[in-house]
Amino acid sequence: MPAKIKICGISTPEALDATIAARADYAGLVFYPASPRAVTSNVAGALTSRAAGQIAMVGLFVDADDAVIADALVAAKLNALQLHGSESPERVAQLRARFGKPDSL
Repeated sequence: MPAKIKICGISTPEALDATIAARADYAGLVFYPASPRAVTSNVAGALTSRAAGQIAMVGLFVDADDAVIADALVAAKLNALQLHGSESPERVAQLRARFGKPDSL
């Protein structure tokens, strides 16, 4: 299986365009407010609209509650969730069941 490339921390249109031009497989959007690369749901929505099917979009969350994830999914067309906190296997299963998104690619 060939390696897949994800560039994470995309927060500007220019960074997204460069990620697409570099032919990465995935672009990661950080929904963790403490990160300097965090995006709001509105910014994420604009970025995913700009991507327009050119690249798979991944939302990175750190111990987020359902409301935060739901808000991001309403605003942005995410293809997958990346959980980067202390989520248990049970929590991962709950999120997968509720949101229908893969938690890994």
